[in-house]
Amino acid sequence: MDKSLNLNNIYDFYSELLTAFQREVFEMYYHEDLSLTEIADQNGTSKQAVSILLRRTETKLLHYESKLGLLEQHRNTNAAIIELEELINTFAGNGKLERESAATLKKVISEWHSKV
Repeated sequence: MDKSLNLNNIYDFYSELLTAFQREVFEMYYHEDLSLTEIADQNGTSKQAVSILLRRTETKLLHYESKLGLLEQHRNTNAAIIELEELINTFAGNGKLERESAATLKKVISEWHSKV
């Protein structure tokens, strides 16, 4: 997976554990696509200081994920939901599951999926 995409996914789970300044710089770099120089100019600091802050922030995010695994759990849950939906469709399609039961199961899975 692309490093930037992976960091953004991890950021979605752990951003609140960062300082406001770490979040601001991370978002400027990864969401707004500003260069290190542009971020440094906007914050009255050096390009090197911004680079160091970003690397520390990235390391911190990766550390959180390695210890807590929320993104991995989320991915596993989504994969399980997709597998359940496929099984329901298969059983409903070959008559091994009543239409009403399949609809109920799909509704439960949909509600569960919206909470995850």
